[in-house]
Formats: sequence, structure tokens, C-alpha cells
Amino acid sequence: MKFYLVIIFCVQSLNSPLDQSCVLEPIYEPYETVSDCLAYVDNFRYSLRNNKDLYISGFCTQKDYDAI
Repeated sequence: MKFYLVIIFCVQSLNSPLDQSCVLEPIYEPYETVSDCLAYVDNFRYSLRNNKDLYISGFCTQKDYDAI
């Protein structure tokens, strides 16, 4: 089984509707461990650290695509 990432982008904006503040984006690149997956989230967040109103988080989930 591999780990996959769903990355979450949220923008702090006084003018945006609440239901349009965040976007979820699945990343289909598999990771061997949850630690590798979380490290990708940290590196991605660090690469966009200069965007003051952009907040990034992620969810790592384990999937067995052979069983689906």
C-alpha cells in the first residue's frame, strides 16, 4: 500500500465567500511512508512561505489501489 496526499489551500480574504476560501487538490504521486508524504507538505508549504494570505495544509491517506 502507498500513501497519497490531499493538499489543502486556503486564502485569507475579507472579500471572498466562505465557501470559496479553500481548495482541495489530490496529488496522485505515491509516497512509501506517511513521513515522506508529510515531508512533501512541509517542503511545499516552505516554498510558498512568502504568500502571506495563503495557508497550506495536507492530509496523507493510505490506499491499496490493487484492491479497488
